[in-house]
Amino acid sequence: MKKLITSIIILTSIFVGYKVQSQSLLFNEQFNYPVGDSINAHGWTCHNGNTFPISIVSGSLSYTGYPASAGNMLFLNTSGEDDNHSFTIQTPGKSIYAACLINVATATTGGDYFMHLKGSTTSTYTGRIYIKKDTIQNKYRIGLLKGSTVASIVYTNTLYDFATTNLLVLKYTLISGVANDNVALFVNPAISGEGVPTLVATDVSSTDLDTNSQAIALRQGGSTTSPTLNVDEIRVANDWNDAIGLPVGIAEAKASKFNVYPNPTKGKFTLAFDKATDVDIKLFTVDGIMILNKTTTKITSEIDISSYGKGMYFITITDKNTLKTTTEKLIIE
Repeated sequence: MKKLITSIIILTSIFVGYKVQSQSLLFNEQFNYPVGDSINAHGWTCHNGNTFPISIVSGSLSYTGYPASAGNMLFLNTSGEDDNHSFTIQTPGKSIYAACLINVATATTGGDYFMHLKGSTTSTYTGRIYIKKDTIQNKYRIGLLKGSTVASIVYTNTLYDFATTNLLVLKYTLISGVANDNVALFVNPAISGEGVPTLVATDVSSTDLDTNSQAIALRQGGSTTSPTLNVDEIRVANDWNDAIGLPVGIAEAKASKFNVYPNPTKGKFTLAFDKATDVDIKLFTVDGIMILNKTTTKITSEIDISSYGKGMYFITITDKNTLKTTTEKLIIE
């Protein structure tokens, strides 16, 4: 009896020390349904098309460090219906993180999108994720678009292999005002914490996601443009750690807390830390090009990048003691 009580105490301590989920997880879809079922039978709603529903297929996808699959997966074909699943509405000042695993079977050189966020109408699609086959190699690129102007799609420089599982995390930041929300995409990011996004949408002035209704949507587009792929383990949250399933006990070990001011800046800004710590400071463009790399142990550090152009940049602070990294966005105007 004493051994049983001791075991319960130990297990309780572990559970308390490492809370797996918090209330910022808005939606979690593991497709734990019978093979052949339409996802419309399990809480998803059709918003376009009425033939070839999105169905469950046998098997599952996995990615090291991402939550393990508890069910099957779905297959997105072409020329079929499009479905969505709503989640708790998020308001300006918050970010929506939508993570999923994909395994692409086929793609076209024209490219098309397969996933996006959806507002209250069928025309409010934002944060579209594209798949496009390379014209030379038998590989594909991943693209991102906030709105609907195809000329504004940004694609990865990296080519990805077919029949290989990749982790995607779409980040949509709601900002007060009109047509100014930001959209970014992380492809195969480090699980340990939010870093520099792989892509940042450039069409910022496109229509924002509304705050009357919000949903994650899956699309089966035209047969001449759309990819075919498996999708699994969709997680929507307003926090990075919950979106990728990082236990809180691990996530809390980040770099030292710091403030960036002024932000936006004309080019000169100050980093102020909560304590003197040995840290690496790196600054990246939205394309992932590093333009600054320095080390400091000071509580404050003044930096001048006025020689660079206006736009969005990312500052990463890596604590050299814990090796944990924190990222902040910086605007030069």
